[in-house]
Amino acid sequence: MQDAEHGRGRPADDNDLAEIDLGLLLALEALLRERNVTRAASRLNIGQPALSARLNRLRQIFADPLFVPAASGRGVVPTTRAVELQTALADVLGKLRRMVEGPAEFDPLPSTRIRP
Repeated sequence: MQDAEHGRGRPADDNDLAEIDLGLLLALEALLRERNVTRAASRLNIGQPALSARLNRLRQIFADPLFVPAASGRGVVPTTRAVELQTALADVLGKLRRMVEGPAEFDPLPSTRIRP
């Protein structure tokens, strides 16, 4: 991704991708939605310490804090990098969810197909 201030980041390779698992991506998604570690952990049905551990892994992988404490003392605020990841993350997770859903069932009533 091109960054006007820092230039293009280094290209990712398979070793970089091996560091990321689905649980980490779901944790990032939950944190972006909830903006609160406790609520995000609840959404994922995991404990707050487990989510904090995932966030630490994400911070290492992306070399960015991703979330900082909110000025109000309640919740977290995403960094610019976390916000930049949000669209691509939604796309990737959407594709994975559709892949797991499997094919849609065939409903013959509205079909206009003609059997050969």
